[in-house]
Amino acid sequence: MVRSLSPEAHQTALIFWRDFEKSGIDLPPKQRERFVSLSTEIMLLGRQFLSETTTAKAPASIRPEELQGLKDLGMGARLRLQAQVTKRDLLVYPGSLQAQMIMRAAPAEEPRRKVYMAANTSTPEQIEVLERLLRARGELARLVGKESFAHMTLGDKMAKSPGACCHLCVTSA
Repeated sequence: MVRSLSPEAHQTALIFWRDFEKSGIDLPPKQRERFVSLSTEIMLLGRQFLSETTTAKAPASIRPEELQGLKDLGMGARLRLQAQVTKRDLLVYPGSLQAQMIMRAAPAEEPRRKVYMAANTSTPEQIEVLERLLRARGELARLVGKESFAHMTLGDKMAKSPGACCHLCVTSA
């Protein structure tokens, strides 16, 4: 039957066959069930992790004195006035116009650091989901006899292994 296929059709069939092999088709029934369960868990955790990256982040708390010397005369003046009148820290949400202005115009490093950290810090729940995702990927790789999920994923790619991948990236740059 293979001889009746064109070279392109043969390559396509090999791709499908490798995909079947990667999906645990050769595993004993109990391991194959675990493979399917882990694959589903990985897909769901990946979706959950991505959806949680779009949730609102906690604001940065900026003390009024940290805005001294703010170069922006419009919004910066309004923020300084708000801080003086309320005598409270300003709550600046990541991605807001205020956050962008502070990142661009605040002469002091501390308010910029606070806004940056607020924008780039994950919640404990996000970290837990990521850790569960990584554990499931590791277990899936070990189930099929691979050293890591990266080894499993890259096995049929040009890089073949994580080490070769880094080498390819470095030498092609």
